[in-house]
Amino acid sequence: MGLALAAELNGYPGPSHAIEFADKLGLSHNQVDRLQKLIEAMKTETVPIGVQLVSEERDLNENFASKTITLSVLEAGT
Repeated sequence: MGLALAAELNGYPGPSHAIEFADKLGLSHNQVDRLQKLIEAMKTETVPIGVQLVSEERDLNENFASKTITLSVLEAGT
């Protein structure tokens, strides 16, 4: 995965913010295009991971709610 969050948490702009401040940063059109491609690549990689995590969390929640959770299901789900 990308390091946008780590960058932003440490005071560096991630790709979206870099595009937002492209003029102030003096970025060329080529650099902005490359950043946009980077953002799309990050989304392509991370969105499916997020969908999977939400699905797994939903499964765990359903097991807890229905009182069918077992240690093995909990270990496998976490």
